[in-house]
Amino acid sequence: MLISNRLGYHREVPDTRDAKCREKSYPSDLPFASVIICFYNEALSALLRTVHSVLDRTPAHLLHEIILVDDNSELGENLLEMFWSELTLLRKVLVFLDSHCEVNEMWLCTLLFCGQIWMCGGRLLIIPCSRVGHIFRKRRPYGSPGGQDTMAHNSLRLAHVWMDEYKEQYFALRPELRTRNYGNITDRVELRKRLNCRSFKWYLDNIYPEMQVSGPNAKAPQPVFINRAQKRPKIIRRGRLYHLQTNKCLVAQGHPSQKGGLVVVRECDYNDQNQVWVYNEDHELVLNNLLCLDVSETRSSDPPRLMKCHGSGGSQQWTFGKNNRLYQVSVGQCMKVADPLSHKGYVAMAICDGSLPQQWHFES
Repeated sequence: MLISNRLGYHREVPDTRDAKCREKSYPSDLPFASVIICFYNEALSALLRTVHSVLDRTPAHLLHEIILVDDNSELGENLLEMFWSELTLLRKVLVFLDSHCEVNEMWLCTLLFCGQIWMCGGRLLIIPCSRVGHIFRKRRPYGSPGGQDTMAHNSLRLAHVWMDEYKEQYFALRPELRTRNYGNITDRVELRKRLNCRSFKWYLDNIYPEMQVSGPNAKAPQPVFINRAQKRPKIIRRGRLYHLQTNKCLVAQGHPSQKGGLVVVRECDYNDQNQVWVYNEDHELVLNNLLCLDVSETRSSDPPRLMKCHGSGGSQQWTFGKNNRLYQVSVGQCMKVADPLSHKGYVAMAICDGSLPQQWHFES
């Protein structure tokens, strides 16, 4: 995150297209496009760099507008209002981009021949002359309602709507999902009928014969890799974060599963698992195996909070330094108890000075 903030909103990127792509010419009457960028808890610098890369490397006559969609971010503010004055929208084809991308030269001209999806009469094409750089996270930064496996839930709905009798192949690989509830799919099934979409067998026979599936009841081959669960970083220490001056422990102000909730110091209860922190190889501090200790990288005066672990370091990267200090790498500050004499137990970030309010001990 610190590196991203230092890069700025505009930067030159190398033209990674094949040399033959640079020789191509495009019709002058291409349709114009609306570029839609959805974001969730995105770093402001990464989001702005995505927007400005579109503005900088898209022919003005092809760009109708840029639409930013905040997908219920949990940052406690409206990011669009923060930087609306930064943008000049250039007021159709819809082009969707992730919120941490940078487009390359002539990326849009090449795309303005793509269609929809195969089974419903469209086409999904690989366009090698259209290059868009993307930042990949190590783990998903998104929450899961009620703790459910949303990836399994969505793939299960897809199988029931689109795979016809071949969904048995899917269940052969994921038998534990056969009886799982997948919600109401009536509107999706009706949409498929209304669009006169072809069968999944047609797709396998005509579009993806390389799948080599002999029939809906044939035994599914074991894939090389199945992403059954996210790999968790190795745990280095487990215990309580003990504040030496107050003799209290760092805990959630509310419930430890409350995203965006504050942390405070309270009397230590060694029978309470909600006071147990994990420190892992990614330098994350995770409370009760639920949420990570996080700080705002754009509002240094905000206190630390509990947020979904995103696995990207930055705002969730902590180290234990000299003088028992708990150092936050991204903002370059140490955590302290704001008022050691107050019963409220609020904590805050401050310039590291080795003072008593900044001294912590990880009790294993």
